[in-house]
Amino acid sequence: METNALFYKIQKRIVSTEDYIKWSYTLLESNVSSPSLNIISSLSSDENIFEVEDYFKRALKEL
Repeated sequence: METNALFYKIQKRIVSTEDYIKWSYTLLESNVSSPSLNIISSLSSDENIFEVEDYFKRALKEL
């Protein structure tokens, strides 16, 4: 998932855990990496969205 699409879903409040995970895969495939990004990519879609959003915010700071 592209970053702009993810931010759109966040703004519209329709974002899911799976969206964050797909976003992390997209960045990792583009050779962009950070510790929190790696953690997001290893999470399951069953994870609590608040935990994933915390790692997302950390990844933004790291990047």
